[in-house]
Amino acid sequence: MEIKILKETQNELEFEIIGEDHTFSNALQNFLNNRNEVVLASYKIKHPLLSNPQIYVKTKDMPIPKGKEKLLPLVDVKGIGPKNVEKLKKAGIKTANALLKADTEKISKKSGISAKMLEKYQAGAGELNFAEESVVRSVVKSALKDFAKAFKKASA
Repeated sequence: MEIKILKETQNELEFEIIGEDHTFSNALQNFLNNRNEVVLASYKIKHPLLSNPQIYVKTKDMPIPKGKEKLLPLVDVKGIGPKNVEKLKKAGIKTANALLKADTEKISKKSGISAKMLEKYQAGAGELNFAEESVVRSVVKSALKDFAKAFKKASA
């Protein structure tokens, strides 16, 4: 499942689910609306054949969950273009977080990107904000995990 974030604040999240339709969106909306933390969950599909569902979730004002590091995409790192993003992904580095913690020599051998360039990318990744994720993102992630478990249980 591919998700594209359209809008995010501390308590509101609007995202698009690529390749899904009313069936999944309606079930997810109902599942989210049954959670105590959620004030409102809704979705819309602009055109049933041409559009993907857009889910909107608003949560209550709550403290930010502790220990949740936000995962940032590689494209957020200054200087990394699409070709090097693909090389890094093939080398097992899928996020800016992973790049920051990676051994440049090992990744250089796997990706074909020079160690010196990787060090520059790591410096760029170090400037990003990996602050804890928003309340609403944490709630949606948790709900999606619970939704998947409930679906597997019902399918068994």
